[in-house]
Amino acid sequence: EDGSIDPASRLGAGLKSFQLVAPQVQPERHGPNAYIELPIRSKGGAAFSLRCHLSEMPDGTWRFDRVTNVKELLAIESEEERLRKEALMKETDRQLKQLEVVARLHTGVTTSWSRRNRFQVRIRNTSERELAGFRARVRNVRIGFDEGVKSSTQIRPSELSTSMWEFPVTDLAPESVRMFATGDSDDFALEIEALSFSDGTSIERIVP
Repeated sequence: EDGSIDPASRLGAGLKSFQLVAPQVQPERHGPNAYIELPIRSKGGAAFSLRCHLSEMPDGTWRFDRVTNVKELLAIESEEERLRKEALMKETDRQLKQLEVVARLHTGVTTSWSRRNRFQVRIRNTSERELAGFRARVRNVRIGFDEGVKSSTQIRPSELSTSMWEFPVTDLAPESVRMFATGDSDDFALEIEALSFSDGTSIERIVP
């Protein structure tokens, strides 16, 4: 609107590149309309040409008024972002597997006062750093049981450690009753969601 373009923007960078070759470029003319191609890079670094429309003014000058293929650029960048996130998720999942589940056991525990689902998991730190804690979910998809758990246990590299969690059994949560009925079983998974290390770094699962 005001005739200025931020030189730090991609459009500004494209115009700067275009100015270097402008004398050799023949615009695509259609009467009072013309098109030029501005070379830019997508956010992911791919080469792209902005197709820019110009209108001839009564005084013979040309007015740059719009870019005609923005949707195509956005589609390319959307796919780049999808692939970036997919790669990041795979790498995050690989790193989370540095906490390896070696053995697991569910036990339905009965006392004179209550019933509880007890989960014991033996894990190994296969990373090269000392683990300071982790966050996970105890899940049995078939039964519908799903509970979040945390641990602040420090585990040195290659060290084994055993964690235990208990959850109440109540008729208000039918899945807890179904889980209790499985008795002694390894029919559940410990899905690691985040790791924290003693050096202050951490890894967290990326939600799609």
